[in-house]
Amino acid sequence: MSGLKDLISNVPEGRRIDEPASRRDAAPGRDAAAERLGFTSREPEERVFRRERDGEPSVSLNMRVKLSVSNAFVKYCQENNLSYPQALTKMMRDLGIHDPKG
Repeated sequence: MSGLKDLISNVPEGRRIDEPASRRDAAPGRDAAAERLGFTSREPEERVFRRERDGEPSVSLNMRVKLSVSNAFVKYCQENNLSYPQALTKMMRDLGIHDPKG
């Protein structure tokens, strides 16, 4: 029975889920060696956000529309320097359907 206690006492403590281990932190020289040999990292790039979020939750809105409608919408967005969500919000506000401030 003491053999089992010794085995259990040598089991490493699990890592906490909110503190993920990084492969880069574990072996800092590994990336340099891989790069010298021509390998590229498979780790995802960090996402860069262009604008500050307004804090309101968002959802994806996907539609299948006719090509002519899509082209007109994209042209409208480009001419007015609007993102798709900004253009939709502006159109809905102009039609009296939605007031983003209220």
